[in-house]
Amino acid sequence: MAKDLLKLENVYFAFTSIAEPTYKYESKIEKEFKTTIVLSKEQAKDFKRLKLNKTVKEIDTKEFEAKYKFAPPFPEQEEQYFIQVSKRATYKDGNPTPAFTHPKAYFPVDGIAVEDTKVLIGNGSFGNVSLETTMSTKGNQLNVSLYSVLIKSLVPYNKPKAGDEWAEEGLTVGTRTSAGTVEEDVNDDLPF
Repeated sequence: MAKDLLKLENVYFAFTSIAEPTYKYESKIEKEFKTTIVLSKEQAKDFKRLKLNKTVKEIDTKEFEAKYKFAPPFPEQEEQYFIQVSKRATYKDGNPTPAFTHPKAYFPVDGIAVEDTKVLIGNGSFGNVSLETTMSTKGNQLNVSLYSVLIKSLVPYNKPKAGDEWAEEGLTVGTRTSAGTVEEDVNDDLPF
C-alpha cells in the first residue's frame, strides 16, 4: 500500500489530541489521535475535488463559536467548513500502536520546525497539516489519516484540574477570607 502526504496550509484547528490520545467514539478500549481542521470555503471546495474518504462538513457561522469555543475564522462566510481526521493510537484490543506511527506536532523556532508532541494545542490554533493518504485494500478509495501539524500560531490549551467544575468558565476555585480577599483553593496540594 503506497502512502502519500497531502498538505493543507493556513488552516485552523479545534479539539486537537496529539499530546494525549482520546477514546474513539463509543469505545472504552480503543484510543486515537485526532483534530478537526477548519477550512475556508475555497479550501473546502478543493478538498472535495480530491474525492477522499473524508466528508467536508459545515456549520452555520452564527453557531460556530458555541460549539468550537473560538470565533469563526472565516466570519464573512455563511458557513464554516471542517473535516475531522484521526490516527489510531491503539489496536482494537487496546494495546498501543508503535510510537513511530503516531502523528507529530511541530512549532517554528528561529526558522526551524521543532517537534514537540507534548504541547497541548488549543482551539483556534493556526497552521498547516499533513495528511497521510493510503489506498484502500480494495483499491477503490483513498483513506486519509492525521500525519503531522505545523502550528504557526498556538492558542495554548489549559487542561482543567480533575473535578474542577468551573474550569469551562475559565475560573479557578478559591475561597473568600474574612478579610474579604480571595485565596485560590490549594487543598489538592495538602499532604493529608
